[in-house]
Amino acid sequence: MNKNNNIDIVIIGAGPSGMASAIKLYKSGIHSIKVFERNEKLGGILNQCIHTGFGIEYYDEEMTGPEYAFKMEQEFRKYNIPLELNTMVLDISKDKKVTVSSKKNGIQNYQAKAVIIVTGCRERTRENLEIPGTRPAGVFMAGQAQNMINLKNYKIGKNVIIQGSGDIGLIMARRLKIEGYNVIKVLERLPYLSGLLRNKVQCLDDFSIPIEFNSQISKISGKDRVDGVFVKKVDENFALIDDSEEFIKCDTVLFSVGLIPEVEVGKSAGVNFSNHFNPDVNSKFETNIDGIFVSGNSLHIHDLADNASLEGEKVAQSVIEYLQNNDEFKNNLTEKIPYKKPKSNKRFNEKYFKSVGNKLTCIICPVGCIVDEDNYGCERGKVFYENELKGKKRILTTTVFCEFEGNTRRVPVRSSELIDVDKIFNVKKMLRDVKVIDSNKIFVEYEGETVGFDVYSKSEN
Repeated sequence: MNKNNNIDIVIIGAGPSGMASAIKLYKSGIHSIKVFERNEKLGGILNQCIHTGFGIEYYDEEMTGPEYAFKMEQEFRKYNIPLELNTMVLDISKDKKVTVSSKKNGIQNYQAKAVIIVTGCRERTRENLEIPGTRPAGVFMAGQAQNMINLKNYKIGKNVIIQGSGDIGLIMARRLKIEGYNVIKVLERLPYLSGLLRNKVQCLDDFSIPIEFNSQISKISGKDRVDGVFVKKVDENFALIDDSEEFIKCDTVLFSVGLIPEVEVGKSAGVNFSNHFNPDVNSKFETNIDGIFVSGNSLHIHDLADNASLEGEKVAQSVIEYLQNNDEFKNNLTEKIPYKKPKSNKRFNEKYFKSVGNKLTCIICPVGCIVDEDNYGCERGKVFYENELKGKKRILTTTVFCEFEGNTRRVPVRSSELIDVDKIFNVKKMLRDVKVIDSNKIFVEYEGETVGFDVYSKSEN
């Protein structure tokens, strides 16, 4: 074990919030920084989120998760900010001594003046909902399934039930459908939608995937493999209604029932958690431990990676103030939390969706405006409305299992233009014939038309 390395700021995590913090600090003149990331590449969860919807707020352009991560990584790399990948932070002491471990360097200690924890979040599981039954193969969290399909090229089943209408669950419903799975339905125990309205529209409605509110899996059935689930209705207190039980045959179950901030590493330093999940912070993102800060999904769950990046910049500014004038920093502190607590949009319930009927819901941004010839919400809404009148077309994001840059792996691709929703499945099938990609653009032929796809550049390691 080496002696302590003195450093101004340690950043734990290199997702969108961590990278944004590091860039902000470096550009502000603070260069004594060290970023630790336990994965083999930068970007965090963005690398498996191949769908679009990222970057609208932060970069003023719509991109996929890997594109967003790569764009931010390019700026991060430009400043040569010290970084250690494949490195796990084992412990943080109250006086900000950070212990890390890696295969390359073994155990190391760093003495920091400030620490920023941006380690992201983890998924709630079947056990969190206390769902009984057997423990067969075929039960996954939605993000886990996303990782297995998008990054590891695994097939996880055939006939799928999804519990929970969180954004990852909705996005995976579409992803599975495009991949050829039979997505039977999405179940939601709440009487309203958990995820963003635009994701219900473009992920469920576009692909005729039903959603059932006030419904919960009450028991999982199966010996070696899931063979079905028992489903019951729930009352206004979320108690299961016994005489409402229904058995649905399936071989795969996905849970998309919420995310929990991952701040285990802060507990060794004594960070307080008033509600068991979200760490307590003051108005400057500082925890109860002097000089230890938290932001991003480690603090509270963000609906957009853009917002996590913006918050990363805010916590960086707080750290700058902490280091440059500690007395003034402390004098300006209040107990007011520096972010808005999420509010459930309870109006997106069954009654709302029936009232909307065939009206068009804009999917360009998270607001989800109803658009018509007189009301667009904004200029982007107007473009969406005019395009939608010509036919329902969407960008196709998927992966191609092929040889790329010397390795055979899943490569995320994005159609260069909108494709008719009805044609997406067949275009996807044509991509199976692509065995080698040797440029940043590929083309497939379908019904006499050439469809182009952009290939994402490989992130540096």
